[in-house]
Amino acid sequence: MSSEKWYEKYSWLVFILITLTGLIPAIQLLISPMSGQTFFAGFGYPIPESILSDANESAFVAFVMRWIGTILLGGNALTIFIAATAWQNGKKWAWFAMWYWSLMFASHYLMYGDGFLKNLQIFWVALTLAVLGSNFNRFFSGKRQTGVLLRESRI
Repeated sequence: MSSEKWYEKYSWLVFILITLTGLIPAIQLLISPMSGQTFFAGFGYPIPESILSDANESAFVAFVMRWIGTILLGGNALTIFIAATAWQNGKKWAWFAMWYWSLMFASHYLMYGDGFLKNLQIFWVALTLAVLGSNFNRFFSGKRQTGVLLRESRI
């Protein structure tokens, strides 16, 4: 029987929640790249109408939005794989890798204009820091923990 606490055992699901919320705009940008106008307006930086009125510039904006969608898709997919495998198996590198999310949300807080989305970043930073902090001993106590999905590695 594992000595994991409930919040250690299920902490990987927090990162799955983060990725699910990140996959929504990724898929939306891939399907409808000009929906990015809504995202940027929500961040406090709407795309200027002068750019959108020119066909060449509008095509470039659509390209950039799809490009951002692929980046979001890839980053979120990697997080799913890390959370569902290495995090569950207590691999130290996974703990360090998940610091990406705290730092990314903190940078978003600094970048976004005022509003709900800026303030939402405080929640995400606090949530990810709480998960990282509450799992510190699990990753650095010297004992290997058995993951939920995968058996313990002998390495």
